[in-house]
Amino acid sequence: MLVLAPPILSEPEFLPGGVFQFKIQGSTNRSYFIEISTNVTDWTTLTNFLYTNGFMPFADPTSAGVTNRFYRARLAP
Repeated sequence: MLVLAPPILSEPEFLPGGVFQFKIQGSTNRSYFIEISTNVTDWTTLTNFLYTNGFMPFADPTSAGVTNRFYRARLAP
């Protein structure tokens, strides 16, 4: 049986220009959805990507000027 680790989001920071960035770690060679919410109830998929290894940086180019945004990662089917 294959056991997949839950994704970990860490090291949040704002880049120049107000872009928000964090690092993500997950199970190797798996695809993940990055989702955003303003209320932690309604989630919208921002993007998906293939995780390879280590802590991979992810920058949200739509975050500049946004004052209330939550992020989560979930394993893509």
